[in-house]
Amino acid sequence: MFNFKDYDHVAIAVHDLEDAKKKFEAMFDAKYIKEVVMEGLAVKAAYYLLGETLVGLETPVGDGDMKRYLEKRGEGIHHVALSVTNLKETAEELRKKGLKLIGPEVTEGVKTEVFVHPKSFFNILLQVMEWEEPYRSSLEKRIEYSTSGDH
Repeated sequence: MFNFKDYDHVAIAVHDLEDAKKKFEAMFDAKYIKEVVMEGLAVKAAYYLLGETLVGLETPVGDGDMKRYLEKRGEGIHHVALSVTNLKETAEELRKKGLKLIGPEVTEGVKTEVFVHPKSFFNILLQVMEWEEPYRSSLEKRIEYSTSGDH
């Protein structure tokens, strides 16, 4: 079994962010964090804390992966992110179990990540990530970084 630490976040693809926020807020007693535009990803996201998991409602603001995803699949879970304590070891274990990893490991600021192809895992895109300290042990720091829009 790989070294799963926690669920990090869930990203939900939506067509209309304002409508999605109203539905989400009516359904869950989630703490609203903030809204950000991630220009590099061509995405606008509204972030909520649901229990100990960050949930992002994401909509495209131009051409990019999110726009193509919505055109092809419609609204729904875009990806689920898992936090692990040793990404290199985990990636090797996932490969040995027959899961196809997308691209190389990518280091972005204070985290390193790899993606598991949806066809390898119930049509769900998995983002597997390892955070550096103090982000690994601080939910508040991870939320601060994840909602900064700088990535």
